[in-house]
Amino acid sequence: GPARLIATAGGPDGPRIERPVFVVDAAHLDATRRRLEGLASASTPAPDATMADPADAADPAGSAGPADPVALAAPGALIRLAWIEAFADAAPSNAPVEPAAAWWAEARAMEADLVDGSIDFLYRPGPRRLAHRSATDGTLQPYSIQLPPDFDPGRPGGYPLLVALHGSGVDERGTLRTAGARAARQGWIVAAPGGRGLSDWWVGDAETDVLEVIDHVAALFPVDTTRVAAAGFSMGGYGAWRLAIRHPGRFQAVAVMAGADCPPAFVDGECASALLADRDPDAPRPPLLVLHGALDRAVPVAQARGMVEALRRDRWPHRYTEVPDAGHGRAEWWDRVLEWLADPSPG
Repeated sequence: GPARLIATAGGPDGPRIERPVFVVDAAHLDATRRRLEGLASASTPAPDATMADPADAADPAGSAGPADPVALAAPGALIRLAWIEAFADAAPSNAPVEPAAAWWAEARAMEADLVDGSIDFLYRPGPRRLAHRSATDGTLQPYSIQLPPDFDPGRPGGYPLLVALHGSGVDERGTLRTAGARAARQGWIVAAPGGRGLSDWWVGDAETDVLEVIDHVAALFPVDTTRVAAAGFSMGGYGAWRLAIRHPGRFQAVAVMAGADCPPAFVDGECASALLADRDPDAPRPPLLVLHGALDRAVPVAQARGMVEALRRDRWPHRYTEVPDAGHGRAEWWDRVLEWLADPSPG
């Protein structure tokens, strides 16, 4: 296999120490990539400069691209090869090699299914990382997904989809660990976009990626497109504000947890309050849930109060919950979000 144990001497009379190493031939890696790219070629959109601004993304349906499930699933294997190369280029010599070995094994297993015309590997239980090919710049962009424990790929009417946006300084896997199992147990497919890194603030290409993830998931899994919701925490809360205001036709409901009104100065993105003031007054208004801690020092509660007052002026249906003894969010807030999503009414 790609990972094996080798023995090294600890000294002239010392014990032999076994450590794992990962070995894969570069030509083998390239050949695997070429085969996967052939499978994925039908779903590889050409970079389109007109899509650089997320506001240009079509509402409400978006563009899912070709419906060939094998082609659409292949980027999930291709991105694992990219991770292996990045690991080889940047990892220190003493870095654990088990992740690279796992990526290689996963990519080969995915390839075997895809060559047989199967995407059954997508339906296995537990969280997993997939990828889509960006229509903006052609890059492979990861996202994490978790399915309901009793998932049925042939379910009539499909499943509701919850798009979970991560906060700054962490990737989407942490958000899936917090929200994924909670929501999946209640019958949701949960998709957490990668967001172009840890702190891109869901603007530009990162915002476009969210819409493309929705389309990608809906093309691979049975999704009830009338029940697509978004929720985000902190930086992800700011992203949720943007999605609700800029792409309201894509969402049945949106939840903002400890969400900032404005991104940091180094980010080229508007304040949510400014977006709200400039919105088309005839555009849809999906119900909003706003959760914020009164003791929040990272995102002062005044930002939430200001946004809620702007929502009132706009007559936007919403529910605001200010938690008196809370700081910058709590994991159990996802339970409140899920309870609200069962009946997303203002209150």
